[in-house]
Amino acid sequence: MNIDALRFFLKLYELQNLSEAADACGISPSAASRLLGKLREQFGDELFHRYAHGMTPSVRSHALYEPMLQLVSAYGKLFDTTTFDPKSLNRIFRIGVVDKAVTTFFAPAFADLFKDSPNLSIEFRHPGQSYNRYLIRGDLDMGIFPNLTPEAGFHTHVLCEETMVLVVGTAHPLVELQAMRPLECSDFAPYRLIKVAHDMQIDYDEKWSTAVTSIPHVGNGDAAVWTPYFMSVPSMLDNSDFMSILPSHMAQQLVLRHRLHILGRPEHAPIFQPTLLWHDRTHYDPASQWFRAKIISRCREFKNLSKIPVIPY
Repeated sequence: MNIDALRFFLKLYELQNLSEAADACGISPSAASRLLGKLREQFGDELFHRYAHGMTPSVRSHALYEPMLQLVSAYGKLFDTTTFDPKSLNRIFRIGVVDKAVTTFFAPAFADLFKDSPNLSIEFRHPGQSYNRYLIRGDLDMGIFPNLTPEAGFHTHVLCEETMVLVVGTAHPLVELQAMRPLECSDFAPYRLIKVAHDMQIDYDEKWSTAVTSIPHVGNGDAAVWTPYFMSVPSMLDNSDFMSILPSHMAQQLVLRHRLHILGRPEHAPIFQPTLLWHDRTHYDPASQWFRAKIISRCREFKNLSKIPVIPY
């Protein structure tokens, strides 16, 4: 068994399609079938099971993937005499996020990233529901998601603790009222909400979730506007008496640039953990390690949630 067989195994594991893996390795489908046969004989296992649209890895393949990845990576380093230098990096990082994560986690790190690596490029993509497959295939290099439990072949880093806060424009009547006395439940009743609706589900009560996949056909008076874009909210709040529920760290950044005011954290709003996710494919890559470290280091500057006042909403 040679290094080409190991590389073919990794491609087949990532793409889960024999023809695509053969094409990626520059060999014919028949040669790929022979390689797979040799791998099955070598490891005494089927390794990949056929199904209607491709091939799915066996339990043995899942166990073999990371050791093989490290072995192939180490083999390549034997002939690599270069040292990683971000200034010479000319690469596009593809990142799966919704727009709040761009504002909260990536924009604050831009100055450092592009100062150290002036030829760097970043492409933000909507992560979609198949983000795991996109990370395996290389369509994405990393992504940010809430409350993730790592799966085999993936790595995670919790960026911070997060909660939801109630935000209004600085000219909103509740701002003046809050300056005079503590707000009460009945104070919020006259004002409707701007809600953010997108298709990334979050595992907690819908009242506090910004992920609402089912918008009613008949209004119930609670919501005045639904939008898929977090960054559309500030301009609407500034020109109305509406309220909006936004992630706290994003809201703290927005009040520095827009005429917004954070009334506080609703008393039953949950704590959740935005998490950076990446696959084994990029785990040992020096450029990816450098990029992830830049993002993670900026998150240490986020304010403690205990400093946000609690309101009876």
